[in-house]
Amino acid sequence: MASEKDYIVALGRTVQRLFEAGVTDPSAQEIVEAYYGDDKIVSAAMVEDARKKLGRIRDFMEQNYSEIPICLVSETYYVRYRDTPPESPEEARRCLPVGQGVKASGIRAISGEGDLIWQQAIALNFASGAGKVKKSGDRTIRAVQGHKLSDEEAARLLVEPQERYQLEAPGVAADLIKALPSGDQEEL
Repeated sequence: MASEKDYIVALGRTVQRLFEAGVTDPSAQEIVEAYYGDDKIVSAAMVEDARKKLGRIRDFMEQNYSEIPICLVSETYYVRYRDTPPESPEEARRCLPVGQGVKASGIRAISGEGDLIWQQAIALNFASGAGKVKKSGDRTIRAVQGHKLSDEEAARLLVEPQERYQLEAPGVAADLIKALPSGDQEEL
């Protein structure tokens, strides 16, 4: 029997084949059906198992097929927005698996420059990461100010997120930020 890692790789490759076939937003059900083909009856348990692995499948896809920007989507996407894309950022957020009890139901490739769902997925990730960095940085500084942490240890803690944040193409990011109208840069 194949290992769980092998199964995730196989499901990721199945997603890639679906993308190539024009299905750019396969649900967990569609992924499992494509993986097994007509050789096996797909059970609800098999679909649920694949649904629980969608985050790891996404990670595999991003590592091995990074030219295709993707995000996870919720059941709301399939029920309400699959055929009619959302028209606002608020509607796009409803398509994402965020919030208590909202689960990922599929993987979706970016549909173009105006893809609100993908943009909102990235915006939420940025906001979450930035909030955690700020909160931890403030805690570190308060610990130093309260003489509970040495300057040296604090410096080590503060350097680590800066090292992790290094983008693949920092020059491109800098050029993109410079291209913003000057009023928008102040908000960054």
